Amino acid sequence: MVSLYIIMHNASEDGVLVDSWGAEHGFKVCRVRLYLGAELPEPEAGDGVIVLGGAMGIYDEDQYTWLRREKEWLRELVAAGTPVLGICLGAQLLCAALGGRVETGAAREIGFSDIRRLDTAVTASPLGDLPEIFRAFQWHSDRCVLPPEVELLAESEFCGVQAFSYGSRVLGIQFHLDYDARLVNYNLEHFSDALEVTEGYIQSREQVLSELEQLEITGKYFTLLLDKILL
Repeated sequence: MVSLYIIMHNASEDGVLVDSWGAEHGFKVCRVRLYLGAELPEPEAGDGVIVLGGAMGIYDEDQYTWLRREKEWLRELVAAGTPVLGICLGAQLLCAALGGRVETGAAREIGFSDIRRLDTAVTASPLGDLPEIFRAFQWHSDRCVLPPEVELLAESEFCGVQAFSYGSRVLGIQFHLDYDARLVNYNLEHFSDALEVTEGYIQSREQVLSELEQLEITGKYFTLLLDKILL
């Protein structure tokens, strides 16, 4: 059985939507809980990697000492040709690993927002099966600045880098297709102070809850991306 590693930065964001997809396609899903001190596997150990989100920033290395090693490890994964999907914080870590940087506090987005898929020179873009404009859940304030060799795939009104790829099997997405209603409600409960900020794009709690049915659609988009990146 092939192995798919899910890299976790906290206990709540666990990539649960991957489990049924992995079972269907014959993947052994292995969770690596960095926040509990777990060690990253060897770059050649798995057949695919999904790097999830987290509340920390990619430069908070003094507090989260594993961040430095994680960025190095992602560079090694890319060099080894391992398929990688980075989500939110995971996308920002991947951006840095590819030679880009992240601007902190530069693009606050909380709630469901419109993502616009761009025309791209990449053959068989990982986003190619998604609509040209689609809504997805967001909870971030940092923004990726891509290096020249990385392809921009999607943008939104408040964040110019919503998705990017390096080749056809390394993908970063700023938005959350991996969230279910449980995770959205967790953020609303535990990070409610963020809803009081006025800069950027911030939906109210009521607006977010009114769009929860959108998660059924984005969950289907998530499986399309997993098909493209990992199969």
